[in-house]
Formats: sequence, C-alpha cells, structure tokens
Amino acid sequence: MRNRILPLCVFFCLAVQICIGQQKKDKTLSKATITDSVNYCKNLLSYYSRFWTADSIGSNGFREVFVEQLKCKCSFLGTKWDSISDFLGQPNKKISDETGLLLVYKLTNYVGEENLYNRQLYIRIDRYGVVSSFDIFNPS
Repeated sequence: MRNRILPLCVFFCLAVQICIGQQKKDKTLSKATITDSVNYCKNLLSYYSRFWTADSIGSNGFREVFVEQLKCKCSFLGTKWDSISDFLGQPNKKISDETGLLLVYKLTNYVGEENLYNRQLYIRIDRYGVVSSFDIFNPS
C-alpha cells in the first residue's frame, strides 16, 4: 500500500506546482485558444477515460489525481453534458431537483461511507443539459 502512496503523493505535488504556475499566466485568451483548450480537454478525457472507469469506486487513486489535473487545465462550465458524459461513465449518485441534476463521482474510497477523508466530484447539470458546476467541494 505504501508503495502506491508515495508515487501518488509525488505526482500530486507536481500537479499542484503546475497548477500554481499556470494560474500566474496571463488570463486573456483568444477565441481560437479557448477552442483549442476545449479540444485539448476532450482529448484528455478521451485518453484517460478507461482509467477513470476502471477506478469506478475510487480505490486506486487515479480519479483523485486526475480531477486535480482537469481542474487546473480545463473548465467544463458551459459545456454540453452530452459531449463529455461518455468519457466519465455512470456517476455513483444522481440527485435530481428543480434546477437540474447533480452527479456525484467518488474520488476516494476510504473505509466508511461517511468518512471525512472521502472526496467526491460534484457535477451540476442545468435544465438545458449544460455543466454549471464542476467542483470537489461545492455541489451548488
């Protein structure tokens, strides 16, 4: 178990460094850059989709690390859910309300369903099928 944790910790630290470095870059993007970014993100999802679905209950740590990378490099807000749903597979929970649909994907699977260390990805889909939230902490 420890043999897996150390490489994941190193990878996570590198991912955080990359995110911090990218946040310092200029925020002005042209329309072509945004389009390239969306294509890049879809290609990233497509490539890693099989690893995501293989870790369907969050047992090997891939989802937790991959979501951090996605949050750093990609924004799915305003994206049609149909265009990315196939890559993420079925959620672990679906919660429907008057504003749309909340999808919950397990990122970790520590002992006990209510364990405070368990992390989940919350994706809110509005009535029109558009992603309105893609977050680990806030399901709003």
